[in-house]
Amino acid sequence: GWSEFQGDEALVLHKAAATIDGRHDAIYVHKKGPAEILVTAEVYAMTRRIDEGTARLPFALAMLAGLAALVVVGRGLFAGARGTAVGVAAAAILSLNGFFVAFGRVVQYQALVFLFGTLALWCAWRYRHADDADGHGPAAGRWLVLCALFLACGLLSHYDAGLVAPAAGYLVVARWRAVPGALRRERWAVAASFALGTALLASFYVPLVRHPYFQSTTLRYLVDV
Repeated sequence: GWSEFQGDEALVLHKAAATIDGRHDAIYVHKKGPAEILVTAEVYAMTRRIDEGTARLPFALAMLAGLAALVVVGRGLFAGARGTAVGVAAAAILSLNGFFVAFGRVVQYQALVFLFGTLALWCAWRYRHADDADGHGPAAGRWLVLCALFLACGLLSHYDAGLVAPAAGYLVVARWRAVPGALRRERWAVAASFALGTALLASFYVPLVRHPYFQSTTLRYLVDV
């Protein structure tokens, strides 16, 4: 909170205030997912007064949670003490990265995409290596559903979260190929994941596409800019 709001942060705050005041289409004239507006609107609604520190706190916590999740991923990828060292090293390197320092606490989507993307990949990894007694079962399926949930939340933050999808998809398909009959036995999880992800994304992106602002501005922004 040591610096004043920059331009993009002010745009988010403006739309958050408009949302609280009853302009329900404020999230559809934003050119991207609504998560950064909704998070800020919640803080705004609770405090009724917002400043740099208050507005940025949720995003700073999201970035710190994403770094903690990265440590967990490192521990999972590499067994034993080596895994912890890898996870801590990865988190430390990203903590020193200029992009993460700059966007680690501003009122924008970057921290949310990082958090949800890391969680989605972790859940996909756990699904790939689920070690139930018979190599499959409800526990494995729950990881797939969680992966879909976090990926959808990431896409509701920004389109950039889609870059996580190929890696997550690779891990899911790898399980189906490595564990005989896994796809057939876990079809309930596949159906639930598809239904959950589709419902969450459609709840925003269908009205977004139907809004007049999409054709006049958002579509050109996505294609040209």
